[in-house]
Amino acid sequence: MLNKKEIPVLVAEINDELTKLEKLVNRLATQQGRVDDEEISESAALRLHNFYTGCERIFKLIATEVNGVLSQSLDWHKRLLNQVALEVAGIRPAVISAETRKDLEELLNFRHVVRNIYAFELKPERIEELVKLTIVLYPRFVKEIGVFTAFLMDVFNQA
Repeated sequence: MLNKKEIPVLVAEINDELTKLEKLVNRLATQQGRVDDEEISESAALRLHNFYTGCERIFKLIATEVNGVLSQSLDWHKRLLNQVALEVAGIRPAVISAETRKDLEELLNFRHVVRNIYAFELKPERIEELVKLTIVLYPRFVKEIGVFTAFLMDVFNQA
């Protein structure tokens, strides 16, 4: 469990991940509407993969530092995503909304596909849908994470 004195470090790590995610989203935005080109499609697919991975890094930090545990089950990726959408009584509020969880689940599923097939087998239409989804999702994600880090800082300031 997180020592209250360590909260500012955790918040700084989360904000660092958000900065990296912003760069990814900005680059994805330049690819929007252009994924019919094979090179752009493969690049966008990798960025979508990396976007979800960055979100998951934030969730892993929260699960280990705030919740005190990270599932070791085979389906830990999905369980982690579901976990951060839940309020944990006496410990923390939900980190993300149900809507954000649903959108991120699409990206989690896509990441699995990217890892298990050749890039040229990916469907450009699906990549385009997910690029659009990510561009819309990102500001909401940042806002929700901001609310959560404000909660953490409130806990720190009460210490």
